[in-house]
Amino acid sequence: MYYFIDKKETIEKYSVSFSKEELEKLKIEIINNCSEIEHHEYEGTHGPNEFDYFRIRNYKERFVRVKESRDSLQWPDQRIYHYSYDEYKFPELVSAIEELLNRNVLVLDTIFNTNPESKIETIDERIRKASAELDAIDNLKITKKREKLDELQKLIELKKLNKKQKSVVPYYARLRELITLDLVDTITKEEIERVNQFFGNSTNVKKQSQKIQTLKK
Repeated sequence: MYYFIDKKETIEKYSVSFSKEELEKLKIEIINNCSEIEHHEYEGTHGPNEFDYFRIRNYKERFVRVKESRDSLQWPDQRIYHYSYDEYKFPELVSAIEELLNRNVLVLDTIFNTNPESKIETIDERIRKASAELDAIDNLKITKKREKLDELQKLIELKKLNKKQKSVVPYYARLRELITLDLVDTITKEEIERVNQFFGNSTNVKKQSQKIQTLKK
């Protein structure tokens, strides 16, 4: 597949290549090491998809009781279970890899141009933000104060659950190293304009180039 880079005076055409096996391997490593783990525990009639092994881990269910229906002719009795599991919430880089594996070349702009350090909000940053917001709430607004305190407590528990997880930031560089861009050809914007005029095509080169992704090197 090909990727086009808009330079100041020219358009460059690159051939894109990568190993599917290496990308799949990296994707799984990112899921295991960099996903944010959130624990769920509740009672209900339906649990998560326990066969989604990458997202749902440590799954347990236990029968609790039967909830009798008030209208047994239309609605049957329901079996209530206690569900307990860890949900792995994948970082955005996993979606980018999946898009690339599906041959969506436009995702290269996200892979090469994203500055993950400025984009990703860590749990520590969320804790500091919630703590500052808690301090800013008037002590007399008890309900609002308690809600923010509960939010802060959940974030602290989330940090403990994710203490072994790693930052996804270094994986952006590792992914870029697995992608090869080979320059195939270059054409000037003047040449494109001349061809458009030759065939009576009124499309402006500047408008065309706006659709072309630019990789920063």
